[in-house]
Amino acid sequence: MADYGKMSKAELLKKYGAFYKENYGKDEYSFLRNQDTRGVRDIISHIDPEPVKKFKGGVTTKKKPTSPIKKIGLKKGGSKVKKSGSKPSNPKLYASVKAEAKRKFKVYPSAYANAWLVRTYKKRGGGYA
Repeated sequence: MADYGKMSKAELLKKYGAFYKENYGKDEYSFLRNQDTRGVRDIISHIDPEPVKKFKGGVTTKKKPTSPIKKIGLKKGGSKVKKSGSKPSNPKLYASVKAEAKRKFKVYPSAYANAWLVRTYKKRGGGYA
């Protein structure tokens, strides 16, 4: 696999752009072009290297690969897709503790406020499903 860390955005797009556009479509390619260098490296590095080798040899795959953007969990806007986490088993208690945290801390949400929220929620008998 190539050393993507040393390649610029232009070099990456030149090397893998045609393959990416052909296999993932114009929308995905335009999204890729709008990313910064780090984003392009991240997306390109998640492409299966085997189709890239086949493309460089002149043979393309018949199977349409899944989008690396979906693999790494990016939205079209460029931000990460939030994975669904644990949900409180007692939503009423959680809401009351959360309201108390908002009153108690000047800045909410914050790491301290959320840590306090979870600790207090669990002390009062709450749990997560």
